[in-house]
Amino acid sequence: MHVRFRDHLPKIFRFVLIGTITAGFDVGVFYVTMKLTESIFISTTLSFIVAVGVNYFGHSLFTFRSGIGAGNLSRYIVVLVFQYCLSLLLIATFSWMLGNALVGKLISIAIIVPLSFLLSNIYVFTRGSQTRPR
Repeated sequence: MHVRFRDHLPKIFRFVLIGTITAGFDVGVFYVTMKLTESIFISTTLSFIVAVGVNYFGHSLFTFRSGIGAGNLSRYIVVLVFQYCLSLLLIATFSWMLGNALVGKLISIAIIVPLSFLLSNIYVFTRGSQTRPR
């Protein structure tokens, strides 16, 4: 059965909405923590932890409507570890190249968001989300 791109638009819209809310928390916590600590590592770690909770619950319950469960939570954690390492690498690299950690953070988000949708859709929240568009 062939599924058209437009059949997935509601899920993509929900993903972008939850992602935008998550990014707001992520960047906000990062910014405040950088002001307090001036540490890229501490700021990235704390903002990532806050964003994880917002993102997992939002995507589990709203975007992919797969519910909360051990299966998707464990897959979500695997993807998050990968994204965390990639985020640290990107932020440090762009901070060094551009001299601004916040700009590095924003660039890393622009790279990680599309990757996150792809991994969430084909790996993390597979039950139901792959058999029919929502």
